[in-house]
Amino acid sequence: MPEFHIHADLQEQSLEFESFLLGAGAHEDPFLACEGVITHEPRYHYTFKFADADDFKAKWSHIVDYLDLAKPNWRGYIETEVLYGGRTSIADRPYDPSITLPFAIKPRTIEPGTFRRNELHIYFDDSRTDQRIKDAMMKIGFFPAWCQGNGFVEGIWTIQAATVDEITAIRPAITKYLNEAGGTVGCSIDEERVVHFRLSHSDVSLPPVIDRINWL
Repeated sequence: MPEFHIHADLQEQSLEFESFLLGAGAHEDPFLACEGVITHEPRYHYTFKFADADDFKAKWSHIVDYLDLAKPNWRGYIETEVLYGGRTSIADRPYDPSITLPFAIKPRTIEPGTFRRNELHIYFDDSRTDQRIKDAMMKIGFFPAWCQGNGFVEGIWTIQAATVDEITAIRPAITKYLNEAGGTVGCSIDEERVVHFRLSHSDVSLPPVIDRINWL
């Protein structure tokens, strides 16, 4: 799996900016809409993936140079991330409702002009995963998104943090909980740490970050 990612999460884009991203090698990676659920996915989502750190750095420099020189019309953010700690697989097993939640997150809005430091993603086969574990993850404080997988809809639960320590604290606990509670199918966890970011405007709307971890 590639170790380095660049994501462009955009609410608005010009045709010029879209052409630049696609010409630079990004692939469109759209999220699926879901009525009645609070999500934070962008209207337009582009991804670059790299196995080589030098290629990753060179592409980011190319993007920054373009933004500074061409000054395209866009609204949103672009971030670079490094996968940290590999991807952890969760065993497929029936849901056990006797397993209690490990913690609950109180979220907060991140300060204007600042950005998260890292995030925890949990991927799963949406149609085959038990609704009860989905409900439990929402109670913990994960927010959902969906994208088209290879022949199935992939669900993604996410928690974002303004400090590395917060994700470091909860990753072992949520891994243990999912393995014991069961209910997921095709589930895995990864942590992505932000290296660089660029906001189009200081007031760009961003997903919430952890304010407090309430251990249960």
